[in-house]
Amino acid sequence: MVRCFSNNKPWMNIEIKALLKEKKRAFLSKDKQALKEVQRRLRLSIRTAKARYKNRMEEQLSQQNVAGVWRSLKTISGFKTPPVQPVGDPQHRLNYVASKSRNQRSEMTG
Repeated sequence: MVRCFSNNKPWMNIEIKALLKEKKRAFLSKDKQALKEVQRRLRLSIRTAKARYKNRMEEQLSQQNVAGVWRSLKTISGFKTPPVQPVGDPQHRLNYVASKSRNQRSEMTG
């Protein structure tokens, strides 16, 4: 069974995952010839997948699909929007800010 995770690079696909698994098996079996062959196929598969991804990105740019490009760039970089902080008690917020500034001052002097 091959699993794909959300934190994979966008050019990763099922074929590459299967080749990685096959490479691991060849390595563990200490079969150098099989390992060499799988590594060659893996390199070729990754190169092809990256080229396919690059072409898709260029096509989106040529079609002025900026939203799709930004979505892909956020995926690659791992960017996540920060969670929205609920607006709470003003006194609590003041205490929080004061404690932060006290901690920063003590780090600078200590």
